[in-house]
Amino acid sequence: MIATLPHAITPGAYASRLMTECVCRYWWAIAVPVVPCLIAGCYDLRFLIVAAAWLLIVMPGILALVYFRHALSPEAAKMTLPHIVTFADDTITVTWPDTDYPPLRILKADVRSVEDTGSALVIAASDPLRPLIIPVKSFPSPDDATEAFRLLN
Repeated sequence: MIATLPHAITPGAYASRLMTECVCRYWWAIAVPVVPCLIAGCYDLRFLIVAAAWLLIVMPGILALVYFRHALSPEAAKMTLPHIVTFADDTITVTWPDTDYPPLRILKADVRSVEDTGSALVIAASDPLRPLIIPVKSFPSPDDATEAFRLLN
């Protein structure tokens, strides 16, 4: 069993990861309207203005909706509080020591992906837009972070 030290993720880092996940998941929603406008912009400049308006006006509005829907959720707020993550053979348990929140248990079978960014382990469970971000510095040793990554793969 591997347990992390109490750690917290800053709200900015969590929101940044959510936006990255959203853009990577729905890249086609950006490309489908913009690419034809860019191609048509070779013949008529008004289409370039439409493409610029899509990228600079419409897309930030859509990302703001994603922010309000996911980054301001109670689950995201809990992840920014100090918590401890424990890795067992078949479960990941997240506990909040200074609160009355019940522990969150994630089965290893529910883990969709695990990414080692070098500074953190990012675990996407059943909802990929609510990742569990664990800084590598929160593990007692770097070997524990490597072992936790190996357990999940």
